[in-house]
Amino acid sequence: MSSTASRRAPQGGGATTAATAATVSAATTSVTSIPAGIVADERWPKMYRVKLGRGQLSDMLSLTRARDALAQLRGRRP
Repeated sequence: MSSTASRRAPQGGGATTAATAATVSAATTSVTSIPAGIVADERWPKMYRVKLGRGQLSDMLSLTRARDALAQLRGRRP
């Protein structure tokens, strides 16, 4: 067998690969609801800030931490 033949991808895997890609794409695509009082950071993707009042914003937080902080500010349990 030549060296180039041994480096080729297995034949017949195209349909499986496309199906797997569709499954992964569907699994990773989600709609995330951002509550009022939380704003996305302008520079860093997937980072958020909580509106504190008087135009002030909190330090950067993950969405989970931002939701917890907002709940605590509103007097609710996270």
